[in-house]
Amino acid sequence: MTGGVFALSNSGEKIARAGAGIRVSKERLQPLGVVGAFFGTALLVFAVIPLWVMYSAEELAGAVLIHRKVVLLVHLYALGLGGFVALGALRQLAPVVFQSTAPGDSRTFRVGFVGMFVGFLLFVYGISGYRYAYVAVGGAFMTLSFAINFTALASAVRQQSRRSVIQWFVLPAALSLIGTGALGMLAAWHRVTGILGGGWAEVLGSHLYLGPLGFYGFLVPGVTYELAPFFGLTRGGDDKGLGKYERVVLTLMLAGFALGWGSTLLGRHHPAFMIPVALGLLLFVFDLRGVFRRRDDIRKTPTLTGVRASQGYLLAIAMMIGVGGATPQLWGNAGWIRAFAWLIAAGWLSNAVIGYLHRILPFLAWHTRYWGKPKEDVRTRFQDMVGKRLGKNGLYIYNAGVIGVTIGFGAPAAVLAAGAVMAVGAWMLVFNLGRAFFR
Repeated sequence: MTGGVFALSNSGEKIARAGAGIRVSKERLQPLGVVGAFFGTALLVFAVIPLWVMYSAEELAGAVLIHRKVVLLVHLYALGLGGFVALGALRQLAPVVFQSTAPGDSRTFRVGFVGMFVGFLLFVYGISGYRYAYVAVGGAFMTLSFAINFTALASAVRQQSRRSVIQWFVLPAALSLIGTGALGMLAAWHRVTGILGGGWAEVLGSHLYLGPLGFYGFLVPGVTYELAPFFGLTRGGDDKGLGKYERVVLTLMLAGFALGWGSTLLGRHHPAFMIPVALGLLLFVFDLRGVFRRRDDIRKTPTLTGVRASQGYLLAIAMMIGVGGATPQLWGNAGWIRAFAWLIAAGWLSNAVIGYLHRILPFLAWHTRYWGKPKEDVRTRFQDMVGKRLGKNGLYIYNAGVIGVTIGFGAPAAVLAAGAVMAVGAWMLVFNLGRAFFR
């Protein structure tokens, strides 16, 4: 690796170092009305999730995994929070990190939001009442939205003037998300028509495999590799913990992904095939250990707090994958699966999404509203778009609730009480971020 902005590949090609060489210009900003619609919907869902946790306390405590309340809770996190934020953020990040020309026509972006929003509502309505035809139609709308948004992302990659580490992680993530949507739609339609026959279990299993690992497993590390140094989360003193092993991480993740999914399709799955994924995630956490470096109070932002918490949960998740690979019988325990899924959705994913949203949303809102305006017309300083203390405290309280639910599994009253704590933290975060739309 060379110093400065660029590193040299084996062929001598210049590759931009993660977080370096990124320039934001006004023409690269996406319409706040559309990106904000994605983010605003996600925040509303995030505010509702703790209430649903409380409503589902008995099923969660009893590890009743195949129940509409639990299935819907998983999708509120995966689609309602993570899905909306991912689609909105990637559309904005693409022209910035790849330094490409932003799409001049935002109509397809608006169509993508409408498809996602309508599809999500149909999906929620269908799951809540076991109306699988609505689930299938909602899945079709959302899959179309996935394809529209990732087509725009592919266009940004083709026009890139800066090569980004994100693209190699996002490619399998994008294909996985479209596959997840298509397979989920087919699984739901099978419940109405029986169209899949004896292949239904394989389709549902692939849907579950492609979602958490195929989409978020690649997306979050890829985005973090680029944004952590760009936002200054991993800088300070020297380059230790800045991120040097992204290719090894990607290789391990791809190997585990291929072994795990391929063996599942062949009916020869064994949890040990997932050990490369565990090793890749552990190396990823180690590679960006600079996130946990000591720093001045002024630099301890909600984004840093969220990413730190996310990395901590990911460490626990990677260890569970490794232990589960060595002890396969654990995956036959409903309580183990419940804890694993909970740490992924409520811990790792939520903290990463809310943490980065505390930087992306105020940045987009402030620059859209005030770029190029004289100082006297600027009502709010950029650093005041979201409250630093409110954001950090909201994350502390939310995560206290998440940990409380984890400890309280088995006792409905404990899950109910911890869910109430989650609600307080989540509503603080939603209020803090929601203000950025109007300041």
